[in-house]
Amino acid sequence: MTKISSNLEIIGNNTFEETKFVNLKNRYDISSALQTTLEFNKLIPIFSRKIESMIPHSAFVYTNAEFGLEIKNGVFTRHSCTYTLKFEKQQLGELKLMRNHPFDNAEIKLMETLLCCLIYPLKNATLYHQALKMAYVDPLTQTNNSAYFNDSVKREMNNLAVRHTKNKTNRWLLNRE
Repeated sequence: MTKISSNLEIIGNNTFEETKFVNLKNRYDISSALQTTLEFNKLIPIFSRKIESMIPHSAFVYTNAEFGLEIKNGVFTRHSCTYTLKFEKQQLGELKLMRNHPFDNAEIKLMETLLCCLIYPLKNATLYHQALKMAYVDPLTQTNNSAYFNDSVKREMNNLAVRHTKNKTNRWLLNRE
């Protein structure tokens, strides 16, 4: 069974009831942890770990069509709760949580409140990746430019150096025996 909510848009004013519903320390803890990265593949697992004690779930799937992302983790099960995330008409992706038994209304309400902590970090990550995309792609030809090439060469050289160092260490260990 899948529960699909309507599009969740952030409205910055939480009511007193919502604030009582979610412990302020938990919200601060979640927000602080989410502000540590601009990478989608780190941001979503952090959010999942932080809310797991409040809303138990066995898996999550985050998709973002703009960047062609699909981040999955966990054991996929029958019941799910899906949210389309937007901020001021900007699509931020879709998040689906799964588990073996249905989500009750209180958990859905809590989830919608906790998602407010995720919106701004997702927006920041989206803006960061859009800026990178613009910096690496030539606007006229829509091909990768020299900055992308230089960064790719540096990254590959670093990866090669790491592999070479590991290889040397492994050979030294084998020769030692």
